Amino acid sequence: GDTERSGGVSFINNLIVGGSQSAVKQAIDRHAAPAPNGVHNAELMDQIRTIEAGNQIWAAGKVDMNLFGARTPDKIEEMAGSLKSGTYQMRIDQDVHVRASGIFGSAEMAKSTGDTLRGLMAMARLQVSGAPDDKLLRLLDGLSIENSNDKVLVTFNTTGTLLKELQEMKGLRG
Repeated sequence: GDTERSGGVSFINNLIVGGSQSAVKQAIDRHAAPAPNGVHNAELMDQIRTIEAGNQIWAAGKVDMNLFGARTPDKIEEMAGSLKSGTYQMRIDQDVHVRASGIFGSAEMAKSTGDTLRGLMAMARLQVSGAPDDKLLRLLDGLSIENSNDKVLVTFNTTGTLLKELQEMKGLRG
């Protein structure tokens, strides 16, 4: 098959490496090499250094939207295609803390993406604002979307108590 379009995943010493098959193979080869990986991984190492201590789940790297293969609306495809790299980190203690950042090809595309995400969040807030309880609205209150030059930062924080309450509500409905 076409190794640039088909996906691959590998588990290496408590790390999960995902991407195109050729990229995964290159990561395995670099990891197995006896010498340091040098300049080729400098950008990735800089991204990894932004991950805060204590995050049990995290990811960093370049983004290849071809890996997903699904057809998306043109505007979403344009924004996703402009996404160059990003990080994701999640810490779970008594609460849940998520931080995702993306670096885009231009400040304009980052702003457009941030505006779109904020618009979707506003629509979601309108949808849940008439609910008999405010649990979903409180969940959305934990979401923040910010822009800075060519970057978009999305943070989400919520309490474990609220998540348990939402799970109980779902259980009562099902």
